[in-house]
Amino acid sequence: MITPIGNRLVIKPKETILKCGLDMPKTRESENGEGMVVAIGSGINNIKVGDIVFFISYGIHKVVDVNGEKMVIVHKDDILGIRRDKE
Repeated sequence: MITPIGNRLVIKPKETILKCGLDMPKTRESENGEGMVVAIGSGINNIKVGDIVFFISYGIHKVVDVNGEKMVIVHKDDILGIRRDKE
């Protein structure tokens, strides 16, 4: 697993599954992305692992492959919002 430094997060982006079974990155649909937080740096206070967040796609610092899964590293300032489902 990747441990982000400071004010950065590691996010597993949401993918769009086509009927033919291919995975297509959602980043082509808009300039913003959505995904699940899998790791946070020490400078993050209001976001936790497991949160679904919306982020600015062009603010992605690094796209990495971790055990065959695409992960992105973003700065906390590139997070637009957190999806909070009613409990």
